[in-house]
Parts: sequence; structure tokens; C-alpha cells
Amino acid sequence: MEIDKTIDKWFKDTASALNTTIMTNEPEYNLCAGVLPLARNYSNAAIQLLNNGFKLPAMALIRILAELTLRIFWCFSPNSQDENPNVKIERWLKESYRQRKRCLEKYLISADKKERDKIENEVKYLRGEIEKIPYNSAGDLYGSLQSLVNNDSSDEEKNLSLKDALYPILYANFNQSIHPDLLVLLNLIELKENNYTFHGDYKELDVDTIKIYCMSCVFNIIAITRLVYKLGYEDVKQEYLKIKKEKL
Repeated sequence: MEIDKTIDKWFKDTASALNTTIMTNEPEYNLCAGVLPLARNYSNAAIQLLNNGFKLPAMALIRILAELTLRIFWCFSPNSQDENPNVKIERWLKESYRQRKRCLEKYLISADKKERDKIENEVKYLRGEIEKIPYNSAGDLYGSLQSLVNNDSSDEEKNLSLKDALYPILYANFNQSIHPDLLVLLNLIELKENNYTFHGDYKELDVDTIKIYCMSCVFNIIAITRLVYKLGYEDVKQEYLKIKKEKL
């Protein structure tokens, strides 16, 4: 329960600190503030599932949380174009409009007349919003990570981009929970003497290891938020490293 309580404390302490910090109405502040309740919902749901032994469903939620973590990381990390966070947030917003428009256009094909009028109006609105943003859209998550600059890399790591370092750890590991394939399905059953044993869940990782992945996502979101709001995060970092060392 130490991981559960620590994650909850981080969210409560950070939300409280944000409410006592006066900031201008800038996109970077609003983004970080908006991420907190969503990240808390996903992490709490994942932890509850893990506490009840449902690993694959929890991993599906953590993969979504990891995607959010990486996108926030992209917004606030240096990139090869030397863009400031607010520009990257605008690029992400443009990509969000594009994705929403694409989904609606696909839905439009099978919509009835009443729905079509509403959808066409929304598509028109989204097209106008896209045109207002002068920057290129952020593009897909994996591709956008390629532009991040790893200023802290050692000589041995200089050929390892942040895309290569972060994506497999926080994102790709959990793809099988979102897209279960035959390898996953065959892992969930065991045939012995003409009788099936149904496992129905993932055996390779234990609960505490999966919780550490969840905690890593939350730590990065909390750390970035506290840095943007000019709050200290050293205590959070020490708690994270201590628990990670004990559990792994």
C-alpha cells in the first residue's frame, strides 16, 4: 500500500500547492493543471485493479497514462527546433483538432440525415480552428518524440534518442494489454491431461512491478507540473527513488 498512498499524497500536495500559486492564464499552466485530475483518475483506477488482481486491465489504463506522460514530456522538453512549450501545446491542439475531424468524417459516412447536419457543422468548425494555428501539427506521438534533445546523455548514450529511451519503457511495454494478440491469448490458458486451466491474466509481471510503472508515469507528470509552477519536487523525487529501489 506504500505506493498507493505515496501517489495519492503527491496528487493532493501538488493540487494544494497549485491553488496557492498565482499564475497568468497561459497554456502551459492550464495544461499542467488539467492533466492532474485526469492522471489521478487513471492511476487510481489502475491501482485499484491491481489490488484486486486484474493486471491486464490495469496495464491498459497505465498505457493510456504513459501516452499522456510522454506527450506532456514532449511539450516541456527541448527539441531540435528550439520551440517553447506554448508553441508545442498549440501544435498538440492542432493535432487534436485534426484527429477529431478525421473521426467525425469517418462517422459521417454511416450517419443519418439528422446526424449529418450536426457532424458537418462540427467538421466545418474544426477545419476553421485548424487553419487558425500557424504551426505544423504535433503529429503522431512516436514520431514527435524523435525531435527531443537529450542534453543529459553521456558519451555512451549519445546515439540513444529520448524517443528510443522513453517509448519502450513507458509505452510499448503495455501495447499487448490494449491490443491482445495470439501470444497473449495463448499465455492465458494451460492444457494438461485434456483439461484447461484458465489464467485470464498476465503472469510475467508481478503487481508491484506494474505499480512501479504506474508510479513512474505519475512521478514524471508531478515533476513537470511542479517545475512549470516553480515548485520544488526534490522530496517527491527522493520518495520515488526510495520506493523504486525497495520494490525492484
